[in-house]
Amino acid sequence: MERYKSLVLICTIGIMLILGGCVRPSSGSKTPTQAELVERIIARMPAEEKVGQLIVGGLHGLMPDEATDEFIAKRHFGGFILFDRNLRAPEQVRALTSGLMRRNEEAQAELDPHHPGVPLFICVDEEGGKVARFRDHIAAPPSEEALGKGEETAAARVWAVKTAKALRSYGINLNFAPVLDLGLPPERSYSTDPARVTMFGNAAAAGYTQEKFSFVIKHFPGIGKGREDTHLGNVVVDTTLAQLESEDMIPFRNVLFGRVGGNCAVMVGHVVYPAVDAKHPASLSHAVITGLLRQKLNYDGVVFTDDLEMGAISKQYDFGEAAVMAVEAGADVILVCHEYEHMREAYDGLLEAVNSGRIPQERLDASVRRIIRMKLASGK
Repeated sequence: MERYKSLVLICTIGIMLILGGCVRPSSGSKTPTQAELVERIIARMPAEEKVGQLIVGGLHGLMPDEATDEFIAKRHFGGFILFDRNLRAPEQVRALTSGLMRRNEEAQAELDPHHPGVPLFICVDEEGGKVARFRDHIAAPPSEEALGKGEETAAARVWAVKTAKALRSYGINLNFAPVLDLGLPPERSYSTDPARVTMFGNAAAAGYTQEKFSFVIKHFPGIGKGREDTHLGNVVVDTTLAQLESEDMIPFRNVLFGRVGGNCAVMVGHVVYPAVDAKHPASLSHAVITGLLRQKLNYDGVVFTDDLEMGAISKQYDFGEAAVMAVEAGADVILVCHEYEHMREAYDGLLEAVNSGRIPQERLDASVRRIIRMKLASGK
């Protein structure tokens, strides 16, 4: 859909014009850089709006409802993820996504009529194979396993381009794919070989980058060795740090190289790695997110958590505390996909932590900065 691409361009131009004022610029004035633009956006945001940027929530129905309006207008959510329950027919999906974007524009104009605001992330899991939310609406990509068994890595790039174009036509602007785990069943991984996963992962990333379409590689630092399902409960991968770095983390390291700050982000899973942090799942672990991802891999882009409603988190933590712990660990965007009350709890927990000083303003701004930077990098 051209609407989202135009929205980003209009927002960027509008911000520049408004921040520049209505008078004729002096000969010494210059158009602000994107970094300057991001800082000016952050400077005018109240804490409530900044906290909202850290939440991506779910929807219950086929169109925005009263709760959705609350999440956009009062809690300033940064985005929404769509599932099968939200997708019935092409025109319905387009009406849903355009309605979300339009309400976000209206809410931000109400908050500050002199500022065009920041667009939403509208997300989906379109990995291919069995995990393809739009299978009834677009040509679903083959599974990663099927692609990985082929000889041509170019196929992964071709499918990423096709998927990006098709999703954009429905108003989607972010895909939670590709999966870079080693041998994740069923059919969700390119291979058990780190080099092969790297080749196909890089090809898919190149396709999304070609289209300037936001994508999220997952599930750092690699959940392929897990034998249980984090949707159901706690999962422990008892491997050495050396093995993790020399095997599971290799595709993430290689695909991220040279893509920091653009349209690529990382999702962190909920597996516990005792060799790194024996107490916390990766999504809540400072040792994993800040230590391994941000410091060891030198990554300064957006970090998403996996859904906090999965059993590995929800059976051990309340949603407010889990959201705060994730941000303290180094995450930027908290994913809460299903129950509205859980989304409220996550937002309220974060806002309370910011207001109390538990999450310092500088730490909040760092996440918002990365999020806005990624949003402005999307679109074409």
